[in-house]
Amino acid sequence: MGSVLPPDNHVHTQWSWDAPAEASMVRSCEQALAVGVPAVAFTDHLDFTVSTDGDLIAAEHIGPRPYAAMRVMDVPGYLASVQECRERFPDLRILTGAEIGEAHLWAASARAVVARAGFDRILGSLHAIPFDGKLTSSDDLFRRMPADEVMRLYFAELLRLVEGSDIFGVLAHLDFPRRMWPRTAAPYDEQAFEPEIRAVLRPGRRRADPRGEHEEPAGVGRAAGLVAGGRGNRGVVRQ
Repeated sequence: MGSVLPPDNHVHTQWSWDAPAEASMVRSCEQALAVGVPAVAFTDHLDFTVSTDGDLIAAEHIGPRPYAAMRVMDVPGYLASVQECRERFPDLRILTGAEIGEAHLWAASARAVVARAGFDRILGSLHAIPFDGKLTSSDDLFRRMPADEVMRLYFAELLRLVEGSDIFGVLAHLDFPRRMWPRTAAPYDEQAFEPEIRAVLRPGRRRADPRGEHEEPAGVGRAAGLVAGGRGNRGVVRQ
């Protein structure tokens, strides 16, 4: 019996605002079938740029746009694309999903979209950190302070995300700023941040299931302690 590949549970397509021009949901399905991946979850970026009542980002007076090109996902267009792929590729299990950035700061906005969309899989991620009155990207922070200070700021905000949002079921790429690690800094040493990482992944923290079915401790099962993985995409745990 041949080996069975795992599902790819963190895939971005043309519906993510930062996707390259060649990104294609259809092509991703074709590639999955070609290599024998049995299922994919299209977890395109769900980011927000304008706050609404109930969003912590407004209450904390934080400027909301860390990337100039950022735009809100076209959810109806995305869902139509998923349906088209399900019809074209019946042998591939296709899940809907979203990767919500800074969900603890956009709780009301995110919940409104998720309630309408009915996503199968929701990831939570942190790409930017509140700093000096605005959401600031990691690569920008690396130009302002030592690299280890950036990581500690990041892990502190990541803990706020895990403790402050119950909308997502899986935590994605918990060491995201490592991808922009400055070449002029000392080599990245994961052990130097072990206390911060352990705090984020501490088992026993209760979180509500995003679909309201039950609760699980963070760090167990579907809850935030699971780190989203992927095969050759941005969701890989250590990439």
